[in-house]
Amino acid sequence: MPDHRLILNVDDQEPIRYAKRRILEQAGYRVIDAATGTEALRLAAERRPALVLLDVRLPDIDGIEVCRRLKRDSQAMMVLQISATVKASSARVRSLQSGADSFLNEPVEPEELVAAVGALLRIRAAEQAVRESELRFRTLVEATPQVVWIGTATGEITYWNPYWYEFSGFTEAQTRDGGWLEAVHPDQRAQVRELHGRAIAEGHAYAVEMQLRNAAGAWSWFTARGNPVRNEAGHVLQWVGSALEVDALKRAELESALLAAIISSTSDAVVSFAAEDGRILSWNRAAERLFGYTTTEALGGPVGLLVPPEGPEGHGEVFRRAMAGAPVNLETIRRAKDGERIDVAIAAARMLAPDGRVLGVSAILRDIRDRRRAEAALREANEMLEAKVAARTRALTEAYERLRREVVERERAEAALRQAQKLEALGQLAGGIAHDINNTLQAVLGGARLITRRAGDAAAVERLAHLIVEATERGASVVRRLLAFARRDALRAEPVDPALLLGELAEMLAPTLGGRIGVEVRAAADLPLILVDRAQLGTVLVNLAINARDALTGIEHPRLCLEAVGDTAGPGLAPGQYLRIIIIDNGAGIPPDILGRVTEPFFTTKPHGEGTGLGLPMAKGFAEQSGGALAIDSTPGVGTRVTLWLPVALLAAAEAPVPAPAPALPAATRVHVVLVDDDALVRGMLAASLRGYGQEVEEAADAAAALTLLAALPMPPDVLVTDLSMPGRNGADLIREARRRFPGLPAILMTGYIGGGAVEAIGELGPGPFALLHKPVDPDRFADRVMSLLAATEPPPDQAGASITMPS
Repeated sequence: MPDHRLILNVDDQEPIRYAKRRILEQAGYRVIDAATGTEALRLAAERRPALVLLDVRLPDIDGIEVCRRLKRDSQAMMVLQISATVKASSARVRSLQSGADSFLNEPVEPEELVAAVGALLRIRAAEQAVRESELRFRTLVEATPQVVWIGTATGEITYWNPYWYEFSGFTEAQTRDGGWLEAVHPDQRAQVRELHGRAIAEGHAYAVEMQLRNAAGAWSWFTARGNPVRNEAGHVLQWVGSALEVDALKRAELESALLAAIISSTSDAVVSFAAEDGRILSWNRAAERLFGYTTTEALGGPVGLLVPPEGPEGHGEVFRRAMAGAPVNLETIRRAKDGERIDVAIAAARMLAPDGRVLGVSAILRDIRDRRRAEAALREANEMLEAKVAARTRALTEAYERLRREVVERERAEAALRQAQKLEALGQLAGGIAHDINNTLQAVLGGARLITRRAGDAAAVERLAHLIVEATERGASVVRRLLAFARRDALRAEPVDPALLLGELAEMLAPTLGGRIGVEVRAAADLPLILVDRAQLGTVLVNLAINARDALTGIEHPRLCLEAVGDTAGPGLAPGQYLRIIIIDNGAGIPPDILGRVTEPFFTTKPHGEGTGLGLPMAKGFAEQSGGALAIDSTPGVGTRVTLWLPVALLAAAEAPVPAPAPALPAATRVHVVLVDDDALVRGMLAASLRGYGQEVEEAADAAAALTLLAALPMPPDVLVTDLSMPGRNGADLIREARRRFPGLPAILMTGYIGGGAVEAIGELGPGPFALLHKPVDPDRFADRVMSLLAATEPPPDQAGASITMPS
């Protein structure tokens, strides 16, 4: 910084330079001398004098050039050029244009020199003060965290501080010519433009609140002001303005107003107390309504104003607990102005200033008198309800027990009705079945008699034996179908082949219907399987066929057709995959007036004792329980058409793999067989068959004899063959007991009938090879099955000890 009392005296004439130094020193200035321009430039750079007294003519550098260089380096350094030789005005002009602050011609009086130096230093001091003031102003304006602008007297804004550009993201070009108004919110832009323009035109200050958009596009509230700067005559020289961001203050004001509105409008009493002495600081309208004190009456009141003498907590206890920092939540009693005791719920907590000072306690008091009354009423209602529920529960329990008994009885009745229907159908089939069985017996008896007569004719014996075998197999087939039809197992849905079922049914019905009625089956071989109880469906179809037979009485050319076709819908059924089984006859038909009643239980048109009236109702119930439907169409004199819709088995059972033929036993193998059957004729025939294959057979008539025989054996037999149904213990029990003695013992179980009880009797037989054979069985097939079971039990060379169980 230049020394404000130091003067650089530059003159190549030493006497003159000395004289000027003495004059200036006597005037109180410090003076340093230089004889050349070069020396003057060096000293000016080193000492930074406040003024340079510079001669125009110097020996090395022209004084005017020295002045230009000095001013180039420091505008604050004053230069007073002086010359005794240069008198022309053009020279003075050149000197002033080079930057000199003044010019004197020598000789000059000492007083004039001192006065000129003093005047220049005063000007310099004033300019320095102005520069420093401008610097302070600019520094302040550029550092202040608000928008500052300066404009001309006509309102043209010529300066914006950096904060404006940083906040708005505008460039100088975007800000010029009123462009700054684009940062004002569109809803306020016209108002701000009009207010700013009117203030400029009328020359008065203005203030406005507005929203400005920042560089990120968000809006913030600002308080903006504009003020005119006037001269002594009152004329506007320029305009200065500022805009202070008050967004946080605005939000605080809005929050405060919102909080005040909430407190004022809430239905709960809100009261605050001072930290110093607990006096009441605030009292909302709900407190006025609840306690009867006006705000004027309550403000300044004591902390215990509302606490009754008999209150459960002491005087001011809630206030003290809240001031200690513990949140208070309790239900208690408060006293109103008129002395009424009011049940209230209080939530109280202390109020903290932003700096952490405790300001007091705020409490919310809620009137809970209605709730208390409602709770009392609810308790009374609950007690009444519990009594009613207990009584109703007892009644429901009793009703449930009655219903359970009724359901059990109903299930028993339904099972009995189903069996009755089967028996009724069996009764209808009995004549035809007896005919088939008698034919079978006739063939067997006749063939056997002929064999005894022609024992010597080998060809005749062989032919008659084949006839006997064929007749026996036909009789066994009739018995199997009859047993399947009449079984009393629980209802069980399974995939059923409709074409096969109808074919077997037609064969079984033929003797019963007689040769007079033609039976036709229409069913493609590739029809899908249906998911039904096979035996129950058989019962239904037999009953429907018997009904058709009765309707065909007296018809000249009676016909009965059993048809099966695919379908996708039925009466009252959801769309899906179904199969229609249709029984069609050309009988008398059903009159229209009774067609709608034929599916009613016990309704029948047959004479007393000839019909139960359950056939069609049970057929309808079976169809619906199976997920299908039943419909009857009939025209008197034309015939009747009964249609059953039954669901298709979407996941048909996979075809059972055909087992590979069991490897034959070596010819020299001799097998030890224990054979158990209570029928001596059957046991003898089977034993003879096995001995015919060279096997060793030991016989027993029942399970007890077999166990005794097994206990006496030193080693297990190769296979145990036993009948299922025998006096005493059955065959399944025998196999289990034998396998306890001989684990893994191969066994074959034979039976003439497998019902539900028989399947349960088999149960878990324990590990070991097993096969199930149905009587009657061909002796050769019987021997083959025994050897196949043993062959399957023999482990391959690379799997010694493995066990294979034959499918039953």
